Amino acid sequence: MGHPNLSSEQWDRLLNEARGGDVDARNQMWEQLRSYLMLVADQTLNGNLSRKLDASDVVQSTMLQAEKGFDTFEGNVEALRAWLRRITENNCHDKWRKFSQTAKRDVSREVELSPLLADGERDVSASKVLQRKESDTQLVEAIRSLSATKQRLIELRHRQGFSYAEIAERMDMTEVAARKMWSRTIEELRNKLA
Repeated sequence: MGHPNLSSEQWDRLLNEARGGDVDARNQMWEQLRSYLMLVADQTLNGNLSRKLDASDVVQSTMLQAEKGFDTFEGNVEALRAWLRRITENNCHDKWRKFSQTAKRDVSREVELSPLLADGERDVSASKVLQRKESDTQLVEAIRSLSATKQRLIELRHRQGFSYAEIAERMDMTEVAARKMWSRTIEELRNKLA
């Protein structure tokens, strides 16, 4: 799971001991998971964002939240890993939103006006909306006016280059729903820029 040197049985035992109140087992469990969570945070914060936000800060926040909520956690080892991954990803996105609202240089201003996609005619024409150099400021304002969910979608698809399947997993939706949301988001941007 979180560390290559521990077997499934060792993880099960560690989780049970931690759940039973063994503080050393709990600390060992968090320590074993730290490197996994660093990978999750680094992956989620890839690109320009990773230079602005520190993955170790995100992981520290995750560990604090996990420690507070662990007494109510009832799942197995894989569920623990999934729970911690979700907390880490949410913390990354929360930090990104906070950074984009408070930083001198708003992350949303760093949108590149290159093609967003190359896997469909509608996507290519949608990307043309974002290629117009004369609309840089309008584009930034249009993206800022979108819901946080749609801004996250643009971050994942355009800036981080995730596939629809990867976006669906990260945003807890189906791949079809991710594609539909992308189409609606591009249409909304097109209308705002018209």
